[in-house]
Amino acid sequence: MNDFADLTPIKIGKLDAARRQLLSAIRIYFANGDPVSIHTLAAAAFEILDDLDNHGADTGTMFDHTEKYIKPGYIDTFRKVLRRPQNFFKHADQDPENTLEFYPSAAAAMIWAASEKYYELAKDDCLELAAFQTWLMIRNRDILLEPYRQQVERSGLSTDFTRDMRPQYFEKFSIAYARSNQKTFR
Repeated sequence: MNDFADLTPIKIGKLDAARRQLLSAIRIYFANGDPVSIHTLAAAAFEILDDLDNHGADTGTMFDHTEKYIKPGYIDTFRKVLRRPQNFFKHADQDPENTLEFYPSAAAAMIWAASEKYYELAKDDCLELAAFQTWLMIRNRDILLEPYRQQVERSGLSTDFTRDMRPQYFEKFSIAYARSNQKTFR
């Protein structure tokens, strides 16, 4: 039987779709995968989560409260670097010959924005989200506001992992995460 012959549907809610996209983006990120694919998946998840927020609590997203996380000198750049690629990777109807100067680090920032909103809506603190949030704090201590920098310092997390060592970091984090949650694995 070929893949196209399986007509068994699965039911997926909007929050589940966003979760699947976000966790896939994080897994690709930690495998040092393609930043365009990562950004596209994270942006798709973010859009769903933003829409769900607008139909629910309407507390806003990281884009609405950037000053809560990031030092003032970085806010405008942060917003621009994320939004432009999000639209560029989705559409070609008005600018089919255009090119984009894309910063691969924008993919990580888009994951961050989506993961913050996902956690707020779902209260689901799974391995991938915890690993990514911790990685982000370790790797970006210099642009985070004081409470987040202090959290990294208190945790004793290693800052020795370089950007290219994401797979190794994820493996070590996964082991530590499983040990800290052993009660749930029994």
